[in-house]
Amino acid sequence: MLAHILVPTDGSPTALLAAQLGEALAADGGSLTLLHVSDPPLTATAAFDAAAAVIGGAMGNLANQEALANSQEGARVLALTRAGLSGRTMVRTEERSGRPTSVILNQLEASVYDAVVLGSRGRGPLARALLGSVSHTLLQHARKPIAIARRASIRAILVGVDGSEPSLRAARLASELATRHGASLTLLLAAETNWNAPAEAREAERANIHAQATQLLQGMAPEIAATRMAVVGAAAETLLTEAQHLRCDLVLLGRSGRTPHPQVRLGSVAARVAFHTDASVLVVP
Repeated sequence: MLAHILVPTDGSPTALLAAQLGEALAADGGSLTLLHVSDPPLTATAAFDAAAAVIGGAMGNLANQEALANSQEGARVLALTRAGLSGRTMVRTEERSGRPTSVILNQLEASVYDAVVLGSRGRGPLARALLGSVSHTLLQHARKPIAIARRASIRAILVGVDGSEPSLRAARLASELATRHGASLTLLLAAETNWNAPAEAREAERANIHAQATQLLQGMAPEIAATRMAVVGAAAETLLTEAQHLRCDLVLLGRSGRTPHPQVRLGSVAARVAFHTDASVLVVP
C-alpha cells in the first residue's frame, strides 16, 4: 500500500503529470507531499561570506535577495502544481535547497514516504540525459519504490515477474492498484535464451523453456487474479513490446531479480524499460 507519496516538482507539465499519477497511486486516506528543490545561492558560500565581511555586507544582502527569490519561485511552483490536482488526497508542500538527487534521497530516508513519483521530460537524447541525472540514481539507490510518470490514468497494468521477491512485491502492489482502479492486470514472465545451434534444436529448446516458464509463472502469487503470459525472448524488449501492444498505462517491475530459473533475468532490465516505454513505470526495490 502506498499511503504517503513524495513528488518533486519544478512546475513543468511533466511534474504536474507526476503529481496526478501520485494521486492515483495513493491509497484512500493517503497523502501527497509536493517538494520543490532550489539550487543553494552561490553567494552563500564561505568565500562569498568572507568577501561580504570585507565590503560591508553587500554580498550578504545579495545572498538574502537570492534566497528570497528562490523562496518566491518555490511558492509559485508549488501553488501551480497543487492547483492541477483533484483534491482526492491530502496535499502538503515543502521547499528545500541543494542538489536534487541528494535532497530527494535524504527526504525518502528521513521521512515516512512509501514512494517517490518523478516527471519525465520525454525520450530524446538530451531529454533522457536530463531525466537520468536524477532518476537513474534514484532507481539504483532508493530503498523505496520509484515511479516515472508518463500517464496519470491507471486502466491497464503490466507487471514483469521472475519469481524474485521484488517482482512479487510489484505484482501484489499491482493487484491492489488494479482492484482500486478497475484496471486490467497482466503478469508477464520473459524467459531469455542464449545458444547457437541449428534451427531445429533452437525450436525444441524454445518449446522446453516456454513450458518451464509457464509452469513457473503459474506458481507465482496464485492469489493474484490476472492474465498470465510466459514469453521466450529478451526481457526488456518483450516488456516494451507487450506494454505497447496492451496499451498499458502503468508497468511495474522489481528492481533486482534473483530468480529460481536461470534463464529468467528481470532486475537488469528495469532501468531500460523505465526510460524507454511510453507508459508510466513503477520500480519496486
